[in-house]
Amino acid sequence: MVCGAGRELSMSWVVENLVNLFTEYPDGITYAIAITEMMVRYKLDRTGDVKNESITTELVQYEATRHTLILALTETEEDCFDGNRKLAHMFLHQRFERFAGNGNVDLHPFNAKRRLLLTNLQRFEKRNHTALWYLPTDFMVFEATLSDPWDKGFYDQALCLSTLTQWQQIPTELIHLQCLRMKIVEVLSTRPCVSSAALRRQSIVVSPVKGDGASFLFVLWDQQIMLSQLLQPGDLLIVDSPFLHECDSGVDEHAAIFSEVPSYVRVYPKVFLEYGSSTVIFRVPAVIQKGVILTQRNETLDIPKEEHTKFSNLTYYPYLLSFSKLPPKSVNGSVLGMLIGFEIIPTSSRFENFCATYYGVRDINRFTCVVATIRDLQGEQAIVQVDCVGSIAREILQCQIGHVIFMQGVVFIESQNEIVGLCTKWRDLLQSETQLKDGVLANWSRLTGFLSSPDFYQRKLLAAPLSHSTIASFTIVQASFATNNGVLDNTCENDDVIVMIHDVCNKPCQIDNNNVYSCSSCNKKWTCGDISWTFKTILLEVEDGSTAKWIVADPHCATLLFGVDPLTFDQFTYERKRQFLTDLHGKQTLGMLSLCPVKTFEKIQVTQRLDIYRTLESSLSSVLHKQIQGFL
Repeated sequence: MVCGAGRELSMSWVVENLVNLFTEYPDGITYAIAITEMMVRYKLDRTGDVKNESITTELVQYEATRHTLILALTETEEDCFDGNRKLAHMFLHQRFERFAGNGNVDLHPFNAKRRLLLTNLQRFEKRNHTALWYLPTDFMVFEATLSDPWDKGFYDQALCLSTLTQWQQIPTELIHLQCLRMKIVEVLSTRPCVSSAALRRQSIVVSPVKGDGASFLFVLWDQQIMLSQLLQPGDLLIVDSPFLHECDSGVDEHAAIFSEVPSYVRVYPKVFLEYGSSTVIFRVPAVIQKGVILTQRNETLDIPKEEHTKFSNLTYYPYLLSFSKLPPKSVNGSVLGMLIGFEIIPTSSRFENFCATYYGVRDINRFTCVVATIRDLQGEQAIVQVDCVGSIAREILQCQIGHVIFMQGVVFIESQNEIVGLCTKWRDLLQSETQLKDGVLANWSRLTGFLSSPDFYQRKLLAAPLSHSTIASFTIVQASFATNNGVLDNTCENDDVIVMIHDVCNKPCQIDNNNVYSCSSCNKKWTCGDISWTFKTILLEVEDGSTAKWIVADPHCATLLFGVDPLTFDQFTYERKRQFLTDLHGKQTLGMLSLCPVKTFEKIQVTQRLDIYRTLESSLSSVLHKQIQGFL
């Protein structure tokens, strides 16, 4: 998808929002509606809240007598691409007045061509004026450059942040009048305040520009957190008159602030900085390190580096990754491909090495790992192996061989001369804030919209899911459980109808007299958790208008057929259970059938499995069946 903003609209963003659309439209979606939905979501992602605008603009003129800034800005995205510049006027907030000179010839921050970063802008309607007017905002950051004489002199006069380690020696009357230079290490996530969940705070980790001295926290409160939108890791800051707040370990809020700092950051614990009533920030933009990735289109792209690991950050990479040219040492990648195999292993040495090397986390051998083998959909038959742990591993095991899956938050590393992936909920595993996006897995083949709206998918993707799958319309003639001995049982009295399974591998597990669970598939024992219940084998006789045959229902599909979970079903009386089976008779259904290993029940051979289904309630046969049953 192409947009005026260049490559900002990545293929991963498109696929992610398609997955969300198919979930929100279970009965299918037309191409026109999908395009409209995607455009709206893209606009919302870019524009945000119009009442609190954020812009980067260039100063045209400062009218000292009227305390007014004249700014050059673009009012619409189209103007940006046409090269048109419109003027806007903004009243200067009093916190910045001490930096204002008497005219444009003086050296001061409000000289023409100065770039300003503004947020929390409120438009002001002024009569008889066609230009835009803004009320004063105190959320403004000056963009500085060390090649400018005034900026360089101001930077050199600022004190190093490390001087705050001796903050007790600063005279009381000067404690909040310091001018400090520092570098942003990390912008942490927004958190609710301990005192009131309605209030928010956000911490920025800052450190001395040179050397490896202790870092400090720059804490923003409530509306101030909008300032973090104007800053990024690697920026150099000159902060004039920060409010220095002494930390009190007896205050719950202070304790919470420091407890949320990542373990790999050494923070000075006795004082932190705040955006006080007189604080002014100057920002020297980070010089972003770039890596180079060569795409399958023979197009060279510059990719920014992730601040902590120095790996290439693929968050905004615009294309689907080709498995034959995967970039080593990269994070936040997305994979779209066909699952062709998986293997359960006790632990992943690749996960252990990555977490220990870059984050100092070593105790991850408690996580069972699933190695998923995924094939490229782009005709190159290339494959990639992705080590999955935690909830992502459990979700992989719920997929079937041949399903198309979309995986996000993948880290690519080099192992034994090949590129492999790592995927998990990174924040849960590392127990700290990180720029690594949490892994997300979407089973493309299980999306309900796939059945009723296949024309929305690319032909390549349509051919990709199960090569031996068919989408068929049929009527359920009868339904029955199968016992452990392979005997059909529609009375629900001859055997258990549900079975306990291990959440990790989705295979049956047992519990002994000592309440210890065991799984023969994983060769693992445990005492609590990691179990769930599913239906035993359910057989359906279906008729498609030409022939009748027996099929087996996937356990997930069986839950949808009955409309209740297995444990609830097991509590019903035998008569109620039989009624559930009877209610399936005559249902007109649209479903996806795939080949399965041949299974024999009494004299019946089953070769197909029902993976997904949707009842067609309005069909003539279904209505007639219900009327006849009611009459009888």
